[in-house]
Amino acid sequence: MVISFIGGIANIVMDLILVNGIEGLVPAYGVEGAAIASVIAQLMMAILCIVYLLNKTPFNLKLSFPLNPEFSNMFWIAMNMLARSLALNITFILALRYASGYGAKELAAYTIGINIWLFTSFFIDGYSNAGNALAGKFLGAKDNKNLNRLGWKLMFINLRIAFGLSIVYFISYPFMAQIFNSDPEVQQIFNRFYWLVILAIPINSIAYSFDGVFKGLGEAKFLRNILLVGTFIIFIPVLLLIDYLQLDLFSIWIAFVAWMLWRAISLVVKFSKLVNDK
Repeated sequence: MVISFIGGIANIVMDLILVNGIEGLVPAYGVEGAAIASVIAQLMMAILCIVYLLNKTPFNLKLSFPLNPEFSNMFWIAMNMLARSLALNITFILALRYASGYGAKELAAYTIGINIWLFTSFFIDGYSNAGNALAGKFLGAKDNKNLNRLGWKLMFINLRIAFGLSIVYFISYPFMAQIFNSDPEVQQIFNRFYWLVILAIPINSIAYSFDGVFKGLGEAKFLRNILLVGTFIIFIPVLLLIDYLQLDLFSIWIAFVAWMLWRAISLVVKFSKLVNDK
């Protein structure tokens, strides 16, 4: 959670520096600067995770034999998560492909929106990662009562964070685009769909909450299937349909909202059934 928080703060600072620049020191990179800031923040979090692993656990990065008896199980979990990540990347690559096809200014506006989306994820994912570890602990202890409490408490914590960020974004509606781009036309395009980005934040928080819990429970196959259905049965058909109606960037963001809504509802239903069956 702390590492995710550090990543979120780093993203804010690097956005301010690289998007607008510092006169005489750092050039203004605009939208490209926002992308660079995200990469730097992700790299920083990856390094911190490795440092934490080496200093706070008995594990290291060396391969040793004999392999742990759980290695086979972990291998298949990793393969399922890889398939899930591929579906996730297909979603974002398609969104970028369509955004670039609508024009350079539309692409610039889309990039602002997706960076706000990813920046918000840093905050929410912090608690979700904590839920990941605790869910595994309660599963091992067969403590269904605390597992049930964990899932709902985590969701409500993340919802409060999401609504807080949504309020900040609504207040900043008139000038948010100006932080990232000085082109009035790009700002105007962004403001047309910005409300959809804000609308998705509470939905995302629910999906991320239970996503973290199910990772801790080792339900990689279920998470894989949710993403595969979400990408190929929800996101792509909605994207194609709205694009056919010639709504440009709205096709991407409506598809994103539908995609996340599917993920959130599916995870909530599965979790409710899981804890009630135990």
